[in-house]
Amino acid sequence: MSSILAPQEFPPSREEVSAVTEETEPTRNFLLVRGGRFSTGENLTTEQANYDGNYPYNNHVKGEYRQKTVAVDSLKPNAFGLFNMHGNVWEWCSDWYEGDYYKECKSKGVVMDPKGPATGSSRVLRGGSWNNNAENCRSAYRNNNTPGNRNSNVGFRLVFVP
Repeated sequence: MSSILAPQEFPPSREEVSAVTEETEPTRNFLLVRGGRFSTGENLTTEQANYDGNYPYNNHVKGEYRQKTVAVDSLKPNAFGLFNMHGNVWEWCSDWYEGDYYKECKSKGVVMDPKGPATGSSRVLRGGSWNNNAENCRSAYRNNNTPGNRNSNVGFRLVFVP
């Protein structure tokens, strides 16, 4: 079951964020974007996310490269209280991946909350990981892999709904 919040409801309450039970691309974007390329604004440091600090975003100062995942609460949460929305591990989204899907949506005038193709062979991965550069951790960056893929830099987000 998915409960996606409409953009006019921004910012949502903690209760509304807790109601999101399936991670889709629009849900993830909604929880990430707060006026910048990252949930932190226009830049991302290794004090805010776990990624390869040798490759900062937009030529900013280099940071730490931890070379592994970190515990969920190792870094500060975002404004919604969610941890690791950038970096640490790529997160599976329920959307099927299609390389030109967003370009096609834009040409049709559908630019907000596209639902993704109905079928596919690869699922969307979002958020970047511990062994990626900061660019791959941007809110707009999409990756993909087949659902059977297992890797030390891919995971999923558990949501507890009391």
